[in-house]
Amino acid sequence: MFTLALAQERDPADAPDSDALLASAQAQVRNLPGCWAMQGDSRDRWDAGIFGEGDRHWVLAGRLVDGLWQDFTFTAAPDNQTPPDENDKRRSMFGRYPDAEADQEAGRQSVLQALSDDVSLQYVERDGAGWRLTRTLRGGTALKNTLVLHYDAALRPWRWAVSIVDPVVVKGDRGKAKIVRMEAVLEADERGAPRSETFTGTFARWPFKVDVSAVTRWTAGAC
Repeated sequence: MFTLALAQERDPADAPDSDALLASAQAQVRNLPGCWAMQGDSRDRWDAGIFGEGDRHWVLAGRLVDGLWQDFTFTAAPDNQTPPDENDKRRSMFGRYPDAEADQEAGRQSVLQALSDDVSLQYVERDGAGWRLTRTLRGGTALKNTLVLHYDAALRPWRWAVSIVDPVVVKGDRGKAKIVRMEAVLEADERGAPRSETFTGTFARWPFKVDVSAVTRWTAGAC
């Protein structure tokens, strides 16, 4: 009976097509329709033990036109604690940027990768008046890492959440590293404009390990 009840809750008969939901979420996070005048308040913290720690407070601004950032600026807030250096480039995980380098930001890449990753399991469930799509991600050993997408009653995606709780080894230009844990969450408001984004995690490459936290709250007005 439990198995039957679970099957009815997951992918019920009236559930929308999961592939269509995924395609909508993939498009929406990078190509948000409309023109939005964006103001953001962002706080970044990191702790690398003996290698140092920091706390930066940013003020973000720009226009988001059909997903493309224009006139994007990031400046240190008056109460910022860790002075930024010339290599700092604070970005958003929403939308796209004219320069390709900006699209390589770690939080952005984690969301985009999860949206296109191979999966071992994918199912749709009711979520209040809307729907929730859950996908298990590659990496780790226990199939605990997930991408969870939330949609309103009109099937518009409003929340994207990537959760890594089972450590994943990744390869980069400087050798192997490990994502010990990671959480990336983006939320849009009822109009489809960015509302918030968070990125937290622990990352390791021997003998270096760092805990990071980045939170942005957005205010969106029509252009």
